[in-house]
Amino acid sequence: MANVAENNADPWGRSLIETLRRWWWVAMAAAVIGAGVGLAAGVNSPRTAEAMLAVQIASDNPDALTRAATNAVTEANTQEVYAAAAQERHTDAPSLRSRSEILVVPNSTVLGVRVTADTAENASADANALAVAAVNQSARRMQNDLRSLTTNTETLMTTEPLADAQAERTRKNQLGGALAQSQQALLTQSRQLTVLQQADPAGATSTSPILLGLLGAIGGGLLGLALTMLFGGRRGRISSMREMRRLYPNLEFIPARDVPAIMSMEAGSSDRIVLSGVRVPAASVRGLVEPVEAGVHAAGRDTHVTEDVAQFGSEHYGRDGDRQVTVLQTPLSGAIVKRVGRDPRSVLLVLVRPHKTRFEWIDEHAAQFGERTYVVVDG
Repeated sequence: MANVAENNADPWGRSLIETLRRWWWVAMAAAVIGAGVGLAAGVNSPRTAEAMLAVQIASDNPDALTRAATNAVTEANTQEVYAAAAQERHTDAPSLRSRSEILVVPNSTVLGVRVTADTAENASADANALAVAAVNQSARRMQNDLRSLTTNTETLMTTEPLADAQAERTRKNQLGGALAQSQQALLTQSRQLTVLQQADPAGATSTSPILLGLLGAIGGGLLGLALTMLFGGRRGRISSMREMRRLYPNLEFIPARDVPAIMSMEAGSSDRIVLSGVRVPAASVRGLVEPVEAGVHAAGRDTHVTEDVAQFGSEHYGRDGDRQVTVLQTPLSGAIVKRVGRDPRSVLLVLVRPHKTRFEWIDEHAAQFGERTYVVVDG
């Protein structure tokens, strides 16, 4: 009995700590697998390339510069730009848009055109094609604005001419001068896009394989730890009487339904029956009183039920003068177990609950249980 806990053959261990100590390699193996998966994902992860565009505008006003950069992003994100770039790269525009991002570099008038693809070469080519398409779109906008100015001026020159030839020439000269000034102002004040830096396959980036490997190792380790805790924790609880008899061959386990029969056999040589439980509610222990009384009464003796530990050694007699069997309900403790073990006329019933009572809880007292200790398996 002294080495019950040490000789336990339970493969999972009696507690979560023991489970981790015995099955640490499960978490380690999961961490290694997670690291391998992470490294593989990192090596095969898509590449992202970035081309740089400069927004040019003849203004030093910070608000004007910010507004010009924002408008340039809006213009570069139009369907026409993606359609032109997709045609150049022989792909479809929605797919290119889903893999692309055009944004303003913080605190600057530079646009970053980022594209993600399966290889660095494809990502760079897609980014450069999108950047060129954005520049061409900006140039077309400029040409359209200049053409619109010219068309409007030509319309004014050809409609409602003056009767006086000299006055008409003067009017046309004034319109021509105004057109030149408007074109100059448009070229000066309008924003323009130029390619500042092309995307280079050598500069393409991806998620670091080392980082993904580290994250995979952490995730795998945590998953392995959780599985070990889950299954080890569940396995650390008693599950069946057959298992308990195998793990504790020196203890007597009985089902709750056999309590009356066992007590009828013990009543003749017992004056005290102690009812307790391994971390079970008091109401569950109290439920043993009725079957214990039934067994004692079947043996022809009466009972005195109490929860006062001080009455453990007291003698109680019935009306006919016969000594009663004291039935004591009390929480399980080392002192109670030792006291019962020293008394040859005492019986100890210890209630346990399958799937709830843990092995290490039983181990706290198993080495001190005497020959007249019965572990009652509830249910």
